[in-house]
Amino acid sequence: MIALVLGQATDNVVATMSKVYGRREIEGFSTLSELLHALQVQKKDFNRVICNTPGVHNEALLTALHQHLTETNSRTEVVFVAQVGKGHELNMVEIFHRIYLAGIYTDVIINKSTDVEFVHDLCFDPIDDLRNAYSSRKDEKVRTNAEYVVEEDESDLEIVRKAPHCLVEGSGVLKTFGYGGKFFGRHKLNKQEKQAVRVLMREATAVSMIKIK
Repeated sequence: MIALVLGQATDNVVATMSKVYGRREIEGFSTLSELLHALQVQKKDFNRVICNTPGVHNEALLTALHQHLTETNSRTEVVFVAQVGKGHELNMVEIFHRIYLAGIYTDVIINKSTDVEFVHDLCFDPIDDLRNAYSSRKDEKVRTNAEYVVEEDESDLEIVRKAPHCLVEGSGVLKTFGYGGKFFGRHKLNKQEKQAVRVLMREATAVSMIKIK
């Protein structure tokens, strides 16, 4: 599902998208407050949120959305749209970047009115493509979405716990590694998991010493 938060223009944009493309997976919200209600109270879930200054209103709502996504769905992408020549919108872009730091978030700077085809691109183009084409920070090195290769269902985590070769940082974060043809991203370990990894490392060391002898 895609959430559009574009102020008073939202309803017309969603209706046009449905008419032209027949898209039913797009839901519109006039403000971030409405979106937050849908996320927190109605327990809705979105793959991407597209918003602009008329829909955002203030920094507090941007912060509240980021906090909610961090706690409940860290894979939701966020696209913040702003227009060249509008200082208050570009100021909101700077605020956006202070809050949304990961590669699954980007701004999109436009210099003309948008059409339905462009809105479709905002909804469905890869987030890295949008960043490289339109972001005010496209020349800066960021951790792009292509680097986020994460699979974290229960069976995957069980494989991680039993993996024979694990690398753990001092912070207790399991580094990305390959196992059985699959790749796992960073996963914060709890106290019990850290202890299990230390046991595995001791066992692996003992095995390697036996082979050396």
